[in-house]
Amino acid sequence: MFALELSRLNKAGASGPVEVTPELFQKWPTAADMATAQVPDIEDIIRVLGLAPTKAKNLSAMSKVGSH
Repeated sequence: MFALELSRLNKAGASGPVEVTPELFQKWPTAADMATAQVPDIEDIIRVLGLAPTKAKNLSAMSKVGSH
């Protein structure tokens, strides 16, 4: 489920695809790593996708569940 949510983060923009998963995985390679991230840090990376506050909170929550 965590991987599915991350794959949904990439979307097409007017100037081509907007991909944020490479940056997320570089910073937090596993769900356990992302579970330690602060929501604002996740939000900064995914802001280009829109609805960043909600998506960041969801990713943080899922990573905490997925890392246990």
